[in-house]
Amino acid sequence: VVKTEEISNTITTPATPRIVQVGTKVVEEVAKDAPSHELPSLDIVESDTSYTEPVAYDTLEFPNNELLAGETVVSQEGVDGVRTIVTRRYTVDGQVVKTEEISNTITTPA
Repeated sequence: VVKTEEISNTITTPATPRIVQVGTKVVEEVAKDAPSHELPSLDIVESDTSYTEPVAYDTLEFPNNELLAGETVVSQEGVDGVRTIVTRRYTVDGQVVKTEEISNTITTPA
């Protein structure tokens, strides 16, 4: 072959585009014949429990120039306060799955 030359360049069969339809409809209700499955039910039991804890009293010391150095006198005895804590337990099939603190308040100040 000494020489190559293009004599004709004609499209004998034009290309046909591929057409794809894309759905945009939003389903607002489930079809009556759509399969349905019963979901298992869990019995969750909530129970609240409260308990108290002592709140330690503070000891306040004040200088008194009428007492000898190192000498102490108790003017008032301290009394512990009370803190009340409420917790909630979530139980499924007899097993505690979660415990959370609902409240934690000082009901009697020290």
